[in-house]
Amino acid sequence: MNYVRLLLLVSFAFPFSAKAEEWRFKNEPLCNQIYAVATSALANKNQGVKKETMAAALPKRAELEKKDRTSKVLLGLYMLDILDEVFSSYKLEAKSYSAYRAEICYRSDKGLSIPSSLKEGYKVLASCAELPEPDRIRCGMSAAGTTEEYDS
Repeated sequence: MNYVRLLLLVSFAFPFSAKAEEWRFKNEPLCNQIYAVATSALANKNQGVKKETMAAALPKRAELEKKDRTSKVLLGLYMLDILDEVFSSYKLEAKSYSAYRAEICYRSDKGLSIPSSLKEGYKVLASCAELPEPDRIRCGMSAAGTTEEYDS
C-alpha cells in the first residue's frame, strides 16, 4: 500500500536517533515506528512540506476505520493522528512529542489510560521543551500518562 511506502520514506529520510537506553519498549515494533514517524513528520513540516503532500499516500481515515485493527491499519491511523497534531496550532518539540506519540501507542496497546486529545496532554508536553535534552523523552512519556514506572 502507499502508506507503507510513505512509512519507509519517512523512516529512512530521518533515521531513528534515540539512544537505546532512552527507549523503554524495544519489544513494541509498531510503537517504535510511531516515534520515527512523529519525528519525521515534524522535520518535514519544518522543511516546508505541506500536510496534504504527506497525507497523499495515506488512505482516508474512514477507510481505515472500517478495517480490522491490524498493525498496518493502526499505523495508518496513528500517522493520520500525527499529521493532524503536527499541523495543529500547538508548538511541538521533536523528542518529547515523538515520545508522547509512541507512549500513546504503547499505553493504548496495553489498555492503559491515555489523554483523550493532544489538548489534554499539552500542558505537560509544552513544559518538556524547557528541560535539558536528555529529559525530554521521559517528559513526553509522562504527558501521555506514564509515571516513573509503568502502570501494572
